[in-house]
Amino acid sequence: MEIHFSAFSLLFLVSTILGFLTSYILLTFPRQVRSPNRWLGIALFGISWGQLAGFLLESGLIFHVPHFFRTGFLFALIYLPTSYLYVRQVIAPRPLSARDLIHAVPILIFLVDYLPFFLSSADVKIAALMSELSLDPPVNRYNEGWLLPDNTQEWMWFMAALVYWVREVRLLMKLRGPVLRFRARKSKAWRWWLTSFLFFQSLIFLPWHIGHLINIDTTSVLLVHGSVFAMLTMTVLTLLFKPEILYGLKSGAVSHSNSKGDGYHPAPENPVVDLHENIAALMEQQKIFLKHRYAMADMAHDLGVPPHQLSHQLNSLLKISFNDLMNEYRVKHCLERIRNENIERITLEALALECGFNNRNSFTQAVKKVTGKTPSALIRQRRNPSMA
Repeated sequence: MEIHFSAFSLLFLVSTILGFLTSYILLTFPRQVRSPNRWLGIALFGISWGQLAGFLLESGLIFHVPHFFRTGFLFALIYLPTSYLYVRQVIAPRPLSARDLIHAVPILIFLVDYLPFFLSSADVKIAALMSELSLDPPVNRYNEGWLLPDNTQEWMWFMAALVYWVREVRLLMKLRGPVLRFRARKSKAWRWWLTSFLFFQSLIFLPWHIGHLINIDTTSVLLVHGSVFAMLTMTVLTLLFKPEILYGLKSGAVSHSNSKGDGYHPAPENPVVDLHENIAALMEQQKIFLKHRYAMADMAHDLGVPPHQLSHQLNSLLKISFNDLMNEYRVKHCLERIRNENIERITLEALALECGFNNRNSFTQAVKKVTGKTPSALIRQRRNPSMA
């Protein structure tokens, strides 16, 4: 089959290059090993690889590298859980656990189903390509697997994309609820970015679902990769024009000249980024909010910063007081206990002490401030959900 470069193939190529470039920045720039941006970098790398496969298909170059065939779908499967983990780590960060292995199940199913095809010769793959691209328009039928029926893999991907997207929306809605996670308070730009990111993601799977409703052929290569082009391009351009998201820096935190000399000195790192990362680590890993009489001086000591600097950054830069920060984590811990454990025989005084409060009164006031309800009302609501 001859090589041809159409407008669509060139658009796919441009979005692929932009995606790989942004992925490289996200994966290499963060100073923190556990930076959420690394998950986003992996996600964009995966969907960019899938778009590269679309470019190879559309241009006919795939016949010169047939072993690339279907690898795009494999990397697109990687995109789904990693984009979800990125949103989760930004909004509600927690270490990975054994439960997170569930995210690898679709990838393993695909690998098992397509392993014989991946191990087959180039001639077998070229024959499969000819079968798909000979149709007008070219389609992706996913009929090379030995385990699942034709098109099942595509159906599973788009259904999984919808499920992950709904879960991300639910996480984002926490930012509007009574328990505002500290990490999500970094700036309005993050809230705006996460909302935009979820909208861009919907551009991938909504055309497929709408196509099914109005009886349009959803296996079309142009429909699938055209949707990915829209999502990938808008995501990458937004990141490139939002350095505080892409690099974890404020846009003003750039180098500038020193008027008192001819030296060139970079501006100091944005203190908010490191501060919220370190506090989040203390809260999530050491659960300092459960310690009684844990004061700002103790947190300053644990963070290695002067108390007055911590106080200034909390109140002026992050717009939250030390007590409110501690109480939000304590209340969240209390709500998780009420929701997930049997506390029928635990008194409110004991529950308050277990959650880090010094007495029942401060416990009740904090819970009511965050949720609008008293602890007693929340417990009664758990016993009788119809009271909600």
